[in-house]
Amino acid sequence: MDHDDVIAVSEEQPLFRQKIPWYKKIFIFIRRIVERTISCNVSNAAKVITYYWLLSFFPIIIFVGNVIPFLHLDAAVIMSYLEMAFPGQIMPLIRPIVSSLLHKSSGGLLSFGVIATLWAGSRGTNAMRNSMNDAYQIDSSNIYSDIPIQNAAVRRIFSFIMTFFFIVALLAIVVVFTFGQQFLEWLIPTFDLSDTILDVFLTWKWPVIVSVIVLVIMFLQYVLPSARLKFWTIVPGTIFTSGTWIILTQGFSLYVRYFARSFNSYGTIGTLIVALLWLNFAATLLMIGSVINAVFNESWHGHELTFSSRITKLLKR
Repeated sequence: MDHDDVIAVSEEQPLFRQKIPWYKKIFIFIRRIVERTISCNVSNAAKVITYYWLLSFFPIIIFVGNVIPFLHLDAAVIMSYLEMAFPGQIMPLIRPIVSSLLHKSSGGLLSFGVIATLWAGSRGTNAMRNSMNDAYQIDSSNIYSDIPIQNAAVRRIFSFIMTFFFIVALLAIVVVFTFGQQFLEWLIPTFDLSDTILDVFLTWKWPVIVSVIVLVIMFLQYVLPSARLKFWTIVPGTIFTSGTWIILTQGFSLYVRYFARSFNSYGTIGTLIVALLWLNFAATLLMIGSVINAVFNESWHGHELTFSSRITKLLKR
């Protein structure tokens, strides 16, 4: 493709609606993704998100771990799902904490876990929201109001609500996974059903994990940006992030196991290093997925975006 053909492409009309060869559309689409990724400073945004993710990670474990003993859930089942969702080198750090909390609860720790999780989690949610708005070229400083204090207050309240939703969703997932097995163990003999149903449920852990990852990422990509998006426009970024997250988790485990044995010699510090690297890469992939969605949306509908929040309209009257 020569340079003149690229320049001739209209910047006003959506890319995918222009009458140019499909291979030029793909080339320009990829080029715009790279340019937007650089202009949005995705790498720095990922570091901020990683910091708050790590800061809220252990309070979440404390919160969930102090709730689960009241539900009398099977710790082994929970650990098996965690082992598939996280790189194996991080599990030595998580396993003793989770095992301890699953067998005993503390009201004081539960209160601390709620407060710490909501504070750190809301900061992380706000960082993700701002980064996604940058991908869509939305100014986050006056989304809800032209008054800075009012705008900041509404943004923080929204972040708290979203963080609370994530906590409830996480707890619901754990309960469904565990009680699902117990429910089937009761249902099969009661109605004289085949035991293969339980076997299928227990062996289909990977599809369950993948489905949960896809749904969580899809929810984040659809809800967090301050724009009214068509649902199908977030599919490319969701597929990219979901696929690369799974590859990242498995690839990280294999790399550290076979090629980075020095991490293991540092014990807990080595585990924290692996966790930081993994979280940073995961946040980077999430932000790149958001950039892909933003460019894909512009390629179909142009640069005009409609604010999705009714709070925005109410406060700006």
